[in-house]
Amino acid sequence: MKLIAMKFRGVGPYKGEYAIDFAALTRSHMFLIDGETGAGKTTLLDCVTFALYGSISGNTEGKNGAGDRNRLRSRFLDGSTDETYVHLILEEGGHYYAVRRTPEYERPKQRGDGTTKQNATGKMARVADDCEATFAALVEDISADDSDGSVDAGSSTGSAGVDRYFDFLDEPGHAIAITSRAGDVAVEVERLLGLNRGQFSKTIMLAQGQFAQFLRMNPEERTDLVKELFGAEEYEAIQDELDGMRKRFGDTVDSQRAALAERIRAARENARRIARRLEDVVGVRTPDFDDSADSADADASADPDVREERDEPADGRRWGLDESGAIDEPARSEADIVEQLENTLRDVESDARRLLERAESQVNEADEKLAEAQRRDEAACGLREAYGQTRDARERADELEARRPDIAAERQRIVQARQAAPIAAKQAELEALQTKLDGCRADVVDIAETLADFESKETLQQRHQEAVAAAAGEEAANKALEIAQTHAENLRKAEEAAELVERASQEVEAREAAQIKARQACEALPGMKDVMSQLEQIAGKLGARGQREESLTQAQTVLQHARTVRKLTGQVQDAESAYAEARQVRSEAEKDVRHAEESLRLAGAARYAEDLAEGQECPVCGSTTHPHPAVRPAEALSKKAVETLKKQASACADQESDAKTALEKLRVRLDGECEQSHGLDVAAAEQGVADAQAALDGLDTLERQQGELKTQRKQIDAAEKTLTDAQTALAQARTAAQAASDQAKTAAKAAEGITRESVDAERSDAERKQAEAKAKAQEAGKLAKRIAERDALEQKTVSLQATLKTLNEQCETVEQAVAKLLKNSDFADYDTAAAAVLDEPEIVRLESRIDEFGKACAAADVNLKQARGRLMERLETCRRLFAEALHGPHSHGPHDIAIADDAESARNTQNAQTAQSQESRESQESQEERQAARLLRSLDFTALAEALDDASRARDEAISAQQTARNLDEDRAEIAEQLTKAAEIWRSGMTDFAPVRTMALLATAGKDSPSAQKVSLVTFAVTERFRDVLDRANELLKDIHGGVYELRLGTHEGRAGGKTGLPIEVFDRRTERSTEPSTLSGGETFFVSLALALALADVIQAENGGISMETLFIDEGFGSLSDEYLDDVMDVLDGIARTRDIGIISHVGQLKDRVRARISVSRVDGNGESRLTVTA
Repeated sequence: MKLIAMKFRGVGPYKGEYAIDFAALTRSHMFLIDGETGAGKTTLLDCVTFALYGSISGNTEGKNGAGDRNRLRSRFLDGSTDETYVHLILEEGGHYYAVRRTPEYERPKQRGDGTTKQNATGKMARVADDCEATFAALVEDISADDSDGSVDAGSSTGSAGVDRYFDFLDEPGHAIAITSRAGDVAVEVERLLGLNRGQFSKTIMLAQGQFAQFLRMNPEERTDLVKELFGAEEYEAIQDELDGMRKRFGDTVDSQRAALAERIRAARENARRIARRLEDVVGVRTPDFDDSADSADADASADPDVREERDEPADGRRWGLDESGAIDEPARSEADIVEQLENTLRDVESDARRLLERAESQVNEADEKLAEAQRRDEAACGLREAYGQTRDARERADELEARRPDIAAERQRIVQARQAAPIAAKQAELEALQTKLDGCRADVVDIAETLADFESKETLQQRHQEAVAAAAGEEAANKALEIAQTHAENLRKAEEAAELVERASQEVEAREAAQIKARQACEALPGMKDVMSQLEQIAGKLGARGQREESLTQAQTVLQHARTVRKLTGQVQDAESAYAEARQVRSEAEKDVRHAEESLRLAGAARYAEDLAEGQECPVCGSTTHPHPAVRPAEALSKKAVETLKKQASACADQESDAKTALEKLRVRLDGECEQSHGLDVAAAEQGVADAQAALDGLDTLERQQGELKTQRKQIDAAEKTLTDAQTALAQARTAAQAASDQAKTAAKAAEGITRESVDAERSDAERKQAEAKAKAQEAGKLAKRIAERDALEQKTVSLQATLKTLNEQCETVEQAVAKLLKNSDFADYDTAAAAVLDEPEIVRLESRIDEFGKACAAADVNLKQARGRLMERLETCRRLFAEALHGPHSHGPHDIAIADDAESARNTQNAQTAQSQESRESQESQEERQAARLLRSLDFTALAEALDDASRARDEAISAQQTARNLDEDRAEIAEQLTKAAEIWRSGMTDFAPVRTMALLATAGKDSPSAQKVSLVTFAVTERFRDVLDRANELLKDIHGGVYELRLGTHEGRAGGKTGLPIEVFDRRTERSTEPSTLSGGETFFVSLALALALADVIQAENGGISMETLFIDEGFGSLSDEYLDDVMDVLDGIARTRDIGIISHVGQLKDRVRARISVSRVDGNGESRLTVTA
């Protein structure tokens, strides 16, 4: 940052408006602000600080309070409406910025009495890019009036030179606004400079009373300040992030450890259950499995005391646990614990397999015993069922045998019914013939009565002939009616043909008019040949569009390069000026070095010459006479100053080399751009672009013409088509008119002599004759029908007489047949035969019953035979299964419980039945049935069922035990998989957590930190930056007072035992001892504090990316220096002032002799108002 100019009014003791041209004032890079105490020297620093941050220089926290307002607003403006403001212009990073602020203060109201608050304002702007070169020229253009002599900066003539900066910024377009909000100005300034208000006061604006504050701070306060100055937030963020990662990873590992412990608990419980089940089944000789063991195990596992007794330490170690039941870490490594768990899981898997094998064996044994019990029960039940089926089959056969007489009677009824059927049929035939005979006799009587009502046959025939003769005229009447219709049709066609001729004539006239109109439209359009010729010409020209567009692109590229050439030309000129200036500066610097070296050489010779006396030999030449002894130059520099000049000369040479390199690069770029622009300037290139664009625009005109011609071509095509269509339609209309005319002539000839009246008369006469003929024809039809009816009745009478004769003969024949059938039958008379007659459905029903009876008997015989066969099989099976129980000496074993004593059972059975029923059954039952009955009486079915239930229950229990074993194994597999996964996650988490934990403990310097020094990351980083500051300060201290003092970093421990502070020790080379800064004298404190401040500025500049801090203000402190110290300090400041502007605020008189450029502050009168004068 470099100050350019400042204007202010109504600040502190300054009532009027004042301006300072810092650009002119700092040409020598050092200026003095002098004046009596309290006159307002520090107020100038307040103006700068207020403009940048909105607070005064003494307010290091940047907080606006009543003190700021009282110190800024001049009391001489109380009751005045004049504005208090500060307007500051500065340069940073090659750009120029302007900041204008007004503080908050009370001003008179515009209306009425009293005051009102004027709010603080602030705005910030930047010189526009295209105006920066002009503004830079203003900064460099320092007039002789501003650079030589004293000027009253408060007068209008004195501020005129400074006003050129502000007037330039007020011109439209010269400045770009950055912000117009007072609160945002400090934010923008901090972003621009990289320093906040506190950093600015510690490194740039060393305010009065705070100069030695940094040196006098305690270690913790100094650490906090260094953290703030060097932006240790980044390290704090890293440190906090590492600690946060440690906590997050720790929480994750704790969760994983808890999950692993839970999985181990589940696995141990599963292993215990498997072991207990295995103990229960080993040695078991019965298939009975009692699930009460599982419930007991569950109750025991639910009891904490029982579980604690069973959780022996040895078992816990098998599961990677310690004596307390927690994961055995860190006593054992994660890998050892995981390996131990894998071994234990394999052992549990082996137990589970043994348990499954034993359970499967017990299920097989239970299956065999259950099968045996099922066979015995099924055999006994099958025998009982077969015995019952045999008895049922025999009873069914007896029932059918009892029905046999009834079936025989039904068979006899069918025989009698079939014998009576022919007799009944003949009798029915006789009755039917008699009925027909009676009907025929009645019909003969009816016909005779009807014939009596008819006229005679001759009369009817005479009347019919007369009607037929009269109806013969209908055909002639029909022909006459057809002729009348033909005449009417010919007349209609003649009239329609005449109308058609009229319409055809009108159509011909319309088509002729349309043809004329279409021909006129074609004649109005240009010729198709001309249009096509023009289109071909335009198409040929438009084919060059791509070439012309490429020409336009090339012209635009040339214009861009031409503009770049113009820009680079200006930059080359600036670079040439910069190179010439750098070369001049380097030449002057080398000249200063040569002059300084010569002075130093002469000064050394003079030191020897001053010790020579006449007659004494010269140590150089050995002469005893000294006519021209060397004289010490008036401005001889020290050797250190000469070395500084050499460094500066070397830097100037580097700057010259950089300037030359930059110039050469610009020239190379300029040559390349000139070649790309084809040597054209911007105007010529712009003309080329305009010509190419005009040529391209001409093609647009041709395209429009081409579109118009294509439209005309379409119009010509449409007009020609319309004309062709009109000609075709006219020819068709004329043809149709001729046809209509011919047709009209033919129709007129056919209707010649015919009128509507003649047609109506012909039609009326024909219709009358037709109606009369139709009436006679109807009468003839009726008479013919009457004659036919009479003939039919006469014929029917003859037929009926013949039928009567035939019926009489048939009745006699049938009566004889009925008598013969009765005679040959078993029936006494017809009534007895009629009683024996059955209808066909009844006969079918009886025959069906007889057939079903026969089938049932056959089925019963088969069923009885099959039942006895099954009984024999079941009986044999039971004899085989129960043979030992029936015949063996040990018939009351566990499997023979169903067999009772056979003899006792037989006696009980005999006592229960009567002798008569026993004899009846013995006579009907077969030998197998009797044997089966005796065996069934000897079996205890209740005992058999109980034995089957016991075997089934034992098998169910075995299966349940097997399923329990399977469930335990499935649980084991699932738990083992979960445990293995949880163990692997825990081991992986512990592996990931270890380095994070170590880094976090190192960074936070916690109690478990592996580092013995217990230094946090922030403290380490701040300490290293502070070492850089001390190293730089010691470089400066070497040139003060012979370099007797050296700053060193002391040792300090915080309350927690870690190293947290930054103590400073002052090492005195004379005594070889270190002491506290508080033991230094006032002068020593000043130059040591100054060295620290300068070192802080240099290191902060490097830390902030090389931000240039080209201005330093030092407020007071020089009065405490002795003359010797003052010379050393000023020598150091002179060296620094070669690359930085230094403003010294002091009232020490010796400084006026050493610093020519200054701002003098003085009292106007006794009321306390001050003024200032600038001497550049």
